[in-house]
Amino acid sequence: MTIGIDSSSKPAYGTLAWRPARQHVVVSDEAGLVAIERLLATPCPTGSGSMCIHVLGRESRTGFLPKAPETGFELHADEAGFSGALSARMDALPAAARLYVAGSESFLSLVRRLARDRGLAEDVMLAERAGAGARRAQCVHCKTVYEGIAHRAFDCPRCGVTLVVRDHYSRRIGAYQAVVLHPSDPNISALRQEAL
Repeated sequence: MTIGIDSSSKPAYGTLAWRPARQHVVVSDEAGLVAIERLLATPCPTGSGSMCIHVLGRESRTGFLPKAPETGFELHADEAGFSGALSARMDALPAAARLYVAGSESFLSLVRRLARDRGLAEDVMLAERAGAGARRAQCVHCKTVYEGIAHRAFDCPRCGVTLVVRDHYSRRIGAYQAVVLHPSDPNISALRQEAL
């Protein structure tokens, strides 16, 4: 018997578009740079406030981003520096701010956790998933979290069991839940090949 993989907790992402705000915070990893470039190519609503851009990545990939004096721009080479700077920015956000985030699902999860930890309302953040469909998944049995899971079924190195990645997303952990797939399941080969 195959365990159901569908769930209503799967995050929904859209296409980034400007919304009225006193401050616009644009955030991206390297996978999301194309989405950010598209957003920045559209006019910001008239009367909008200030803008700042935070990128987790390398300088060579950010040449197209505006670096005008009125636009704050910060490039972070590592996740720790990025998280610290973005957390400080979030702590200082005015009430009518918007957070525009584009990137891999793991990156979106990181930014969502930072925002939640700072008490920001969920509707403040607009997100667009970009890049490969790889997921961050947690083995529900040993609680190990794995990054970059690209297929529906995989083997847990810690437990030694085959897991199936469900569409059930834990916002608290920032990962999809992976449960044991019975070794006699007739769909195991197909699930190992099914891309997420």
